Amino acid sequence: MYFRTFITSLMGLFLIISCSKEDNEPQTENLNRSELLVGKWKTTYAGPSPDSLVPVDPKYGFIDEYKKDGTGTSTYLYDSSVDPFKWVISKDQKIMTQTREYEGKPDIFDVEFYYFERDKFIIKDTSFNEVTYGVFERVK
Repeated sequence: MYFRTFITSLMGLFLIISCSKEDNEPQTENLNRSELLVGKWKTTYAGPSPDSLVPVDPKYGFIDEYKKDGTGTSTYLYDSSVDPFKWVISKDQKIMTQTREYEGKPDIFDVEFYYFERDKFIIKDTSFNEVTYGVFERVK
């Protein structure tokens, strides 16, 4: 009887010790965002602040596809047009720079990752002298 209680207590202690804080954190914390970003993402919400996001009208949304080689495309849902771009994420993993072509010239802009997990991220965009937030969800 004492032996069984001792083993049960020992197993419980082992379980508690083996579950570190890292086990309870999202797995994306230690992964490279450049690797996690690869794939297709659809805009689902947008707004002037994280507290006032509204669903994106499907005909005005788009799907971004990020490729491992640092290239990508935006497919606009209202007319199925495709806009190619190049992308890179800063060393601190907080800023994504995209380079697109506009009227034959490079158009470079930065967005900040406000929130990032494996299947969803929120960007903060300060282009055009205004702040907007966009929610992107992975297309499966």
